[in-house]
Amino acid sequence: MDRISQFITESGGSVSNVEKWGKKKLAYPIKQFTEGNYVLARFKMKPDSGKELEASLQLSEEVFRHLLVRLDS
Repeated sequence: MDRISQFITESGGSVSNVEKWGKKKLAYPIKQFTEGNYVLARFKMKPDSGKELEASLQLSEEVFRHLLVRLDS
């Protein structure tokens, strides 16, 4: 999470809230893992940087599932 927060701030964004939900059982095994650490992070950044973040998360070996959602507010 620290590396992701650093990426967001370096690209001109800001992290407003990080909620660590802890270890939870997955609905189905992913890469032979049955549990995962869930984290919800709320942040603001430029849409172009979101594409770079998405690519970075896909290449990361530590993150095997992620979801970026745009909130209009």
